[in-house]
Amino acid sequence: MDRPLVAQFHAHIYYDPAQNRARAERLRERVAADFPQAKLGRWHDELVGRHPQSMFQIAFPATSWPLSCRG
Repeated sequence: MDRPLVAQFHAHIYYDPAQNRARAERLRERVAADFPQAKLGRWHDELVGRHPQSMFQIAFPATSWPLSCRG
């Protein structure tokens, strides 16, 4: 069986802790409920690495992505 070229995708969700962290929390809860195969990364309210603002990451298997988006 051929392995997929890409095993997983990820997205960084950026937010401002003072202005919209509550909104980011609601999004995170919704993703967790609607996409149980997704892996949610830690909250980073402080800057980390090269990221320009606070964030958390969502990783999901490539097989969960719609076929029309896989290229």
